[in-house]
Amino acid sequence: MTDTRRGRFFEDFKVGDVYRHAIGRTLSETDNTWFTLLTCNTNEIHFNADYAAQTEFGRPLMNSCLTLSLVTGLSVEDISQNIVANLGWDKVTLPAPVFAGDTIYAESEVLETRPSKSRPGQGIVRVRTVLVATALLATACGASSSGNSPTTGAAIVFGAAVSLTGAQSKEGGLTKQGYDLWLDWINQRGGIVVNNVKHPVQIKYEDDQSDPNLSATLVQKLITDEKSQFILGPYGSAATATDAIIVERDGIPMVEANGAAQSIFSHGYKFTFGVLSPANKYLTGVLDMAATLNPKPSTIVMLSANDNFSLEVAKAVTEYAPSKGMQVLATKQYPAAAPDVSGLVSQAKALNPDILMNSGHLAEAININKAAKQLGLNAKIFAYSVGPSTPDFINALGADANYVVDGSQWTPQVKYKPSFYLSVSDYVKAYEAKYNSSQPPDYHVAESTAACLAFQKALENAGSLDATKVRDALASLDVMTFFGEIKFDSRGINTFKPMVVEQIQNGTHYTVFPTDVANGTPKYPTPAWSAR
Repeated sequence: MTDTRRGRFFEDFKVGDVYRHAIGRTLSETDNTWFTLLTCNTNEIHFNADYAAQTEFGRPLMNSCLTLSLVTGLSVEDISQNIVANLGWDKVTLPAPVFAGDTIYAESEVLETRPSKSRPGQGIVRVRTVLVATALLATACGASSSGNSPTTGAAIVFGAAVSLTGAQSKEGGLTKQGYDLWLDWINQRGGIVVNNVKHPVQIKYEDDQSDPNLSATLVQKLITDEKSQFILGPYGSAATATDAIIVERDGIPMVEANGAAQSIFSHGYKFTFGVLSPANKYLTGVLDMAATLNPKPSTIVMLSANDNFSLEVAKAVTEYAPSKGMQVLATKQYPAAAPDVSGLVSQAKALNPDILMNSGHLAEAININKAAKQLGLNAKIFAYSVGPSTPDFINALGADANYVVDGSQWTPQVKYKPSFYLSVSDYVKAYEAKYNSSQPPDYHVAESTAACLAFQKALENAGSLDATKVRDALASLDVMTFFGEIKFDSRGINTFKPMVVEQIQNGTHYTVFPTDVANGTPKYPTPAWSAR
């Protein structure tokens, strides 16, 4: 027997699929009048030509609910022919007016698929459907219409000076992974659509060798010699600070994902935007978690590198700890990227803190953990600002990485519902597939992808490649992504996105705080080194 069923079923939907719905529909004045009357809409803009002629539109507008209903109907054969129920619309935008005589086409992109939690054997599909309207074209042969598909334009060139060698090469490599993951995705779809022109994307990379001064020099090269139109940020606050000087002087927007120091944004810059939560949030969440534990830890020793980011993290801990009934016994500084911190760890051991914290980077976190074991510093909590979230931390320390906690910009357990791009779960799948990894991406990867998404949405909203218009679109951006909300305060900092706390348990990262996104509970207190 031939299967004559129409439409798709749950298993047919794949994230990233785009369906260009075959049927179009030309709207008429009669459609508009009847729909408006049937729905008791008394706004004369929809049915009174004299009234409408006096408005900025000059003629009657199609009822927007009619347009919404039509777009939904056009999508049925591809999207909802076989559904049990339409669960709703989470966002509807009306970016342009529709008039009688316009022909409506639509296309849908699959954003997320997941099994239903309440109905075994069924699933939920989330899609984004967009409308294309074209004026009715009269020809000698009669009336016809066609879809106004985007044309293809020149490539948009992004530049990025990233630490591919040097002390921060591990973090720099993760940054590049996040950029490249988005690059593949956007180019598979033909590029970024700007004012109905689809532009493929290029990212030109330079290796700043973990040197902030070299980073600034390379950013200037990317702008001047390599004709980069926009800049994706480097790894680290120090390099971001020097790069910000260049982009401000040249009037080129930069979106960065790995420079959390608020000092970067204290100069009144207009062209630098950071998608990540600022430095002062990195370890305060660990204190919030610690305050829920029994017995509650009460004393802290804070170790800190002397770069701006690390000092801001340490300062925030010192100021916040008393509000949680905790005392910072000492704050000890060391030169950034110091190869030996055993002396400071020995001083910390003498104070016998409940919590040993470090504000620094991956290499320093590894060295501090090794020194703590060697010297027998047995804290109840070991918490480091940067490092534990990366796979290199576990690879370097093995079982000694267990029990360490950190504040994380993102984990695969967050529950954001993005308005475009991939869902959280599909982002993890895309990363594991591209990089042949058995481990999910860490937050450095995710936040770097988020920087690209901010640029993408700003370019779409600006409808222009003009640097100033894109800068203005970034300043007004407010969008939900798999990484969380991207929205900037007047300084260009994303103060609107929270952080989470994760802990390494049996060689695996678990989100342990806050409880509403946790997939594990804190293992506390940390056993003494001799008991592990």
